[in-house]
Amino acid sequence: MLARVLTRQHVRAVYQPIVHLANRSVVGFEALARPANVADDGSVEEFFRTARAQGVTRDLDWLCRRAALDGSRFMDVGPFLSLNLNPDALQSADADAEALVQLLVDAGRSMAATVVEVVRPASVPDVGALMELLQPYRRRGVLIAVGVEESDEDVLSSSVEQPDFVKLSRTVVAAMADPAQRGLAERTAARALRGWPTPIAEGIEHEGMAQIVVATGIRLGQGYHLGRPAAMDREGRLLHSDAALPQAIQGSG
Repeated sequence: MLARVLTRQHVRAVYQPIVHLANRSVVGFEALARPANVADDGSVEEFFRTARAQGVTRDLDWLCRRAALDGSRFMDVGPFLSLNLNPDALQSADADAEALVQLLVDAGRSMAATVVEVVRPASVPDVGALMELLQPYRRRGVLIAVGVEESDEDVLSSSVEQPDFVKLSRTVVAAMADPAQRGLAERTAARALRGWPTPIAEGIEHEGMAQIVVATGIRLGQGYHLGRPAAMDREGRLLHSDAALPQAIQGSG
């Protein structure tokens, strides 16, 4: 299936809203790639693992980016668009950043409303070191989001260059509800809030989890409870049956 997708460019994009947890207003969208025969909220992890094993990650990565920008052409100018960056691109970040900027120019999209999102590889010791690798994107005016996969307050070390967003994974967020892991998870969240730009909590799957996240002081989040990934129509609206977002959390202004 991978070879057919690459040859025929059968990749489309869906968009998951990132919302302000106080009033559930949409502040951005994360673009997610889907092969033509995969559901909007289906898993594509195996698909990308196969691409990595076959050495075609870069080809697939660029196909996904083009699909994301094409599918977002009707998006309102307000929300930012977050594009996932494969860590392999860090090996040639300068050339990759230049090519991305050209794509954005061709699509008529502002660099200042575009985010590249990357999970810190195990080979990079902390966020400060990762930011050094991401400088080619920042120099060109693109915003940076760094994903933190595990609860580890030391990963968020101090650095001169900071990302614009820190995304706390569903693993970190789920640990906030687990008494055995809550302490470290909450310290990680507190470290993200202290002296860092905006943290975003991922994997919010129910209202109770949203309440727990708000209690830590985090204001932005995403997850199925807040909005499932979906294609975007010509009016910039997501095409799914449960389009209405949940009501705002009381007292979380």
